Amino acid sequence: MCEIFGAYGWGESVNFMKYLVDFMLVRGINYFVPHAFNPKTDDSDCPPYFYHGGKNPQYPAFCELMKYTERMCGLLSADYSGNVAVLYHAEAEWSGAGYRPADGVCRALSEAQIEFEIVPSEYLQNTDANVLVIPYYGFIGAEAEDAISAFNGEKIYLSRSEKELPDVVKGLPREYRLENPNIDIRVIKRGKYFFVFNEGITEEKNALLFNGKRYSFRLLSEESVLIDTENFVLQKEPGQVFEVSRIADVFIKGFDKSEYSYIGKRDYVTDIREEDGLRDFCGTVRYELEFDYFLTFKKVLLDFGKNENAIKIVVNGIDCGVIYGAPYCADITNALKRGKNTLSIELSTTLALHYKDMFSKYCKIPKCGMLNAIELKCFSD
Repeated sequence: MCEIFGAYGWGESVNFMKYLVDFMLVRGINYFVPHAFNPKTDDSDCPPYFYHGGKNPQYPAFCELMKYTERMCGLLSADYSGNVAVLYHAEAEWSGAGYRPADGVCRALSEAQIEFEIVPSEYLQNTDANVLVIPYYGFIGAEAEDAISAFNGEKIYLSRSEKELPDVVKGLPREYRLENPNIDIRVIKRGKYFFVFNEGITEEKNALLFNGKRYSFRLLSEESVLIDTENFVLQKEPGQVFEVSRIADVFIKGFDKSEYSYIGKRDYVTDIREEDGLRDFCGTVRYELEFDYFLTFKKVLLDFGKNENAIKIVVNGIDCGVIYGAPYCADITNALKRGKNTLSIELSTTLALHYKDMFSKYCKIPKCGMLNAIELKCFSD
């Protein structure tokens, strides 16, 4: 279980919350307690507050994130079935006789895509792992020593320097592996599902090799994917790509306002906070524009490239969902019509520039606008 999201400040966007959820999921955490649904208004203790009396512009996107989180926690709820356990270092630390924490071992295993569970000594009799990696300890209690001795499997004792760790990792049994090793790709397997998360800063094309089969994937930075080994769908490349006009009618609504105000036509790849009087704007920006479509593709995605705010997409009056993390795409196939189409985009910010709380000074404040030209990506199958 993990209490999550608290004390980042109002600068914590729903996009960053999505990153935190994926970061935890791929490490085996599938039970979350979100912080904080505080009934108070303007309470300075550990923001952000998700609803905030209806004044948090990103609350609708947060609701969608919670639906995603609930679904992923359910899909990844199968028991751990790996081969490796790492002894938790609690007793060794309490002894005061010198020890190495399990952190280094866990990092080395994670970067090699080897699943493991951290096991305290009193639980060793219940683990199904057949290899136990034991970080260095100078002294350990008799009960813990007995539990280690009774472990029915291979025991690997590490030295204080852990210089042998790379060789130990290479020799451990692995259920699956990456075709091209990459320490930024984290993987977890639960039941028939693989959850893969790209924690690097560049796009990654790779494949999981498992039971004689190859499961390819392509992930943007901070993007995750759930691979169903019983119903694997190969990612396709678009047949054609078209850029949507960058000129839009722009409306703004402050977080404490009930109506939008029209501010004119703008290139949507601009930051409206650069305009006079809008430097600290917090709220929602709505872009309205049109585009033509005369093709007959089976699937069409609206691709924003990247964005750091929550985005709601409406095509021809049809709600096409909310984007709050990579991939920054919306499936608009069923909303499209032949000829002229209308597109409405609502971009919602955080409240960091209104409250300017002490936590938010550590957060990057996203640009209030699109980061890239919007594209239509068309697929034949």
